[in-house]
Amino acid sequence: NTITGAQGTDVIWCSALSNIQNIFFTNNIVATALGRNLKIVPDLGYTDGTLTTMDNVSVTGNTFSGWNTAADPAFESIQVGAAGRATNVSITGNKFSGPGLVIHNEGTTQVTADHNWWGSATPAWGSTVAGSVTYDPWYVNVGMTTLSSSLTITFNSNGGSIVTAITAPYGSTISAPAAPTKTGYTFAGWYSDVALTTSYTVPDTMPAADMTAYAKWTLNSYT
Repeated sequence: NTITGAQGTDVIWCSALSNIQNIFFTNNIVATALGRNLKIVPDLGYTDGTLTTMDNVSVTGNTFSGWNTAADPAFESIQVGAAGRATNVSITGNKFSGPGLVIHNEGTTQVTADHNWWGSATPAWGSTVAGSVTYDPWYVNVGMTTLSSSLTITFNSNGGSIVTAITAPYGSTISAPAAPTKTGYTFAGWYSDVALTTSYTVPDTMPAADMTAYAKWTLNSYT
């Protein structure tokens, strides 16, 4: 489904009329101009004073876009609320794009929000999620094929000795490998392109994308 909303509107308001379980919001395209895409807020009550609850809420396979064009924190893409009465909320496998706050958990129960694409390989988490939200690992590419927990720098030694690839989570400390060797040649450094035109230095921390480095060699001269 493709679901759109006018400026300042909440596109989907998931609010329990009675205590309900097993809510699934799956495979939709949701967009709005300056409004919440989805509210998971059991904020209704009964005449006897008891309050509604929601349990086992799954939001997966959706594309959310176009929210918060004025960078107003009141208009996050997904709002989870009601002081712990929305429980077991899982927001995974979604694509988010656009500026501003994505998930705002106003409740006291942790929201699981890993395995999403957040519109950037390196989201600014302080302005992307608020409240108790777990977001690690996340996808570092829009095609959602590479996770932040398992990134790889591969070394093509161009006929030299084998250099073991580095596989590590994004941002973790890494070290450059020992230089390869090749009979009759001197190692002249790593390069980021096959044509060996752009030199490459292994960083101190794991970058947010897979990478292949290529060895350059200079022929030894013997007299």
